[in-house]
Amino acid sequence: MKKILFLFFLLLSFGYSENNAMQKNDNPVAHDAQVLFDKSYALYNLGKYEEALAEYEKFINRYKNSKIESVIVLVARAMNNKGVVLKDLGKHEEAIVAYQEVIKKYKNSKIDKLDRIIAISMNNKGVALKNLGRNEEAIGAFQELIDKYKDSEILEVKEQVAKAINFEINIFITNYRNEEAIVICDELIKKYKDSEEDTIIEEVALAMNNKAYALGRLNRDEDAIKVYDEWLYKYKDSKVGGVSYQVAGVMNDKIVSLLKLDKNKEAIVICDELIKKYKDSKEDTIIEQVVMAMDNKGLALNKLGKNREAIKVYDEVIEKYKDSKLKKVIERVEIAKYNKSVAIIDMKYKK
Repeated sequence: MKKILFLFFLLLSFGYSENNAMQKNDNPVAHDAQVLFDKSYALYNLGKYEEALAEYEKFINRYKNSKIESVIVLVARAMNNKGVVLKDLGKHEEAIVAYQEVIKKYKNSKIDKLDRIIAISMNNKGVALKNLGRNEEAIGAFQELIDKYKDSEILEVKEQVAKAINFEINIFITNYRNEEAIVICDELIKKYKDSEEDTIIEEVALAMNNKAYALGRLNRDEDAIKVYDEWLYKYKDSKVGGVSYQVAGVMNDKIVSLLKLDKNKEAIVICDELIKKYKDSKEDTIIEQVVMAMDNKGLALNKLGKNREAIKVYDEVIEKYKDSKLKKVIERVEIAKYNKSVAIIDMKYKK
């Protein structure tokens, strides 16, 4: 079964362009606050989570009542980052509390720069709840973000809204609520289809991919193939990082739908295209997709009664990847061995 294309992750609040401006700030309080904040983040980046947590708490306690706007923003960021550190320490419930504190403290603020941090904390809260299996609460957290910021024109906030919608889609698909997932996919695609921002394009591509997957789950493979074709037409040659890595997966998903419909010759064409395009890739996820395409090509050949050709493909998989350390590739090699045995048995029966 295809892995649902979605990664749940927690977001650190850092990397703002205003950092440099604050570092040049003549206000000594703002300057000192930036230095302490940077220390906290550096400790986190070094994997020193306990120390980072202590520094974030120290920072929050020292500056929580500041009236300086740049410092207020840093405090909100520190509070969100505290939640991420707690998550990394396995303290998930405490992390949720930390995110909620950010939301509660700043949700009515008039400082525009806080909106992105609030949105990030809302998404982080939803992800944490989802990872604890509290899906309905997670959906509530994501929906709170969507409702609050759906009309925002701030790019960073729009990104978080799109992510929240995709997070909801993932929960629906994971729980076999495919019809609901498709509805929300269509809403996201319609809302952001004309965006030219890379980060939004990534979310639209992801929604289209997951819509096709949900359609396939409902055995609406003809409809799924139409969506895959539209996806490939739009994004096959995309240079957007978050989109380009999806291409091989989408091609394989289309292959699976074609195989389900016994469109085996069409499936083989796509298999060959994928293998040729990515055969020299050194990226683990791409290698996995290439091996999957080779296995699927063998399956299609076998279904067409071309057992000898299928066996040749399976032998190539087994020989080329027998020493692989990648779990998914090892699994595909075992599948190739099994399918080869099936092809051999089929040949004997034909005789």
